[in-house]
Amino acid sequence: MSSIDVCSEEKKKSEIVLKSTISLRSFFSYLYTRLCILCLLGLDAIWLVFLLGKVAVYGVLQIVCLGSSATLQAGLMKGCASIRRALVCGLCLLISLLSPALGIMVGCAYFLMYDKSGVEEIVPSILKKQFGELLSLHKEKNQGLGL
Repeated sequence: MSSIDVCSEEKKKSEIVLKSTISLRSFFSYLYTRLCILCLLGLDAIWLVFLLGKVAVYGVLQIVCLGSSATLQAGLMKGCASIRRALVCGLCLLISLLSPALGIMVGCAYFLMYDKSGVEEIVPSILKKQFGELLSLHKEKNQGLGL
């Protein structure tokens, strides 16, 4: 009888150690994910500051040239689109701090619905293939409808 008690106690101890190891791993995974998202959020803030400076320079040059340069106008429009993309990415990263899956979903939904050209510039190459398949299916359906 004592051997049965010893075995059951050892099993209980090993189960407790296993559960604590799993909870410790999930805690470190949670922490690591949030730290990576914070790093990306910081890089997005740097990107946004750079874009604001770029648009300011293009705006000043556009005013100096009295709006006669098509190249400056195109650069200004592209800069404004990039600022919008940086703001959306920042918002998605803020959402990702609470729920990474929801943040990714919001970002993907925005770029699929409103900014399809941003897919080429923003979305990682791993996801571009999937986006390409979705966009090609969308085009095929719309062609059949005459859209």
